[in-house]
Amino acid sequence: MRKHAHRGFTLIELLVVIAIIAVLIGLLLPAVQKVREAAARLKCQNNLKQICLAAANYESAIGQLPPGIIYGSTKPSPYWGGTNYPSVGALAMLLPYIEQDNLFKQIPTQYTNPSVPGGAWWGSSAAINAALTRVNTYLCPADNAATMAPTVGVYAYILTAGPSIYGEYFGGNVPLGRTNYAPNAGYIGYPAGDPGTAAYAGPYYPDSTSKTHTILDGSSNTVAFGEYLGGPANNRDYLLAWIGAGTVATAWGLPDTAQWYTFGSVHPGIVFFGFNDGSVRGIRRVGTSGSGYNNYLYVTGANEGGVINFNSL
Repeated sequence: MRKHAHRGFTLIELLVVIAIIAVLIGLLLPAVQKVREAAARLKCQNNLKQICLAAANYESAIGQLPPGIIYGSTKPSPYWGGTNYPSVGALAMLLPYIEQDNLFKQIPTQYTNPSVPGGAWWGSSAAINAALTRVNTYLCPADNAATMAPTVGVYAYILTAGPSIYGEYFGGNVPLGRTNYAPNAGYIGYPAGDPGTAAYAGPYYPDSTSKTHTILDGSSNTVAFGEYLGGPANNRDYLLAWIGAGTVATAWGLPDTAQWYTFGSVHPGIVFFGFNDGSVRGIRRVGTSGSGYNNYLYVTGANEGGVINFNSL
């Protein structure tokens, strides 16, 4: 009877196989990461597109774009409104137009009707319960804003009313539904009585009633919404609840490290912005001077008439 011996792998052969597998994994992981990042960027762009299209549908139904934030007929001066004003932002008003009508109906109408405003939304348990809901369309998939803890708190609302930014926040990591997007206020919002900067205002400001056809610079040349972080990407000062996502200014540029008062994103090198015609563009970081900054103000202002050089952005 013949015996047949099975020959196994030697230790050296096993080590060679393991080394080959390690090299293959090392080659594949960066490619997989790039694919994931590209998919996240595409989804973020699509989110902004859906928000801008929702604003267009809102205008078709209501006759104007949604208000940047609802403050009511008697606005405070300055805009530090506290509990007397609804402080419900544009994203909340767009819920019915992104297939979130049931969520919108949970917010009492006294907070979402600009002509009949009530007190602050956080004074209502029904509004708070609605605000706790996570809305994926309002979150950039490349970021972890939905779960991360800010160092200071979560904004109940934020708005720009030249020359300042106002807001109130809940301290700590309160579980409000958050957002990575906010309406564009332009340079410093709409400063009444200052024609020098009013032309640089964006389409959205407190109780704004903008209409697309009255944007002198054109819908394809004017930013509607942009990405927002609330501070440096890895050490966020604040996060923003979608219910109170009012308006963000552009006077302070688009710095490499996002600040709580500027637009910003976690995407390497760029921040995505949605325009009033529904298009989405990535804009490179710009400081507060030079061609890039000037064109950033042109593209975020609605009526200044500047000739935009998109190559500088």
